[in-house]
Amino acid sequence: MAEFSKTVIEFLEPTLGKLTARKALELVATRNGVRPEQLRESDIDKVCDGLRPMLRTLLGAATTQQLLGDLRARTGA
Repeated sequence: MAEFSKTVIEFLEPTLGKLTARKALELVATRNGVRPEQLRESDIDKVCDGLRPMLRTLLGAATTQQLLGDLRARTGA
């Protein structure tokens, strides 16, 4: 698995759990026509946009905004 996708999954694991974090990133990648390991730091906007609806449903808007901001910072985007 490429470093970026691994970083995203590891970042989401404490909040979503390992399986859900992995499946969420797979869903985002599939919707963008790539495999998770093909995602790069330059795809952070696509990743955040893809994760936002699910996270907002699970965590609420404010927590989602904070989490995605932290994800951007973690990945260097």
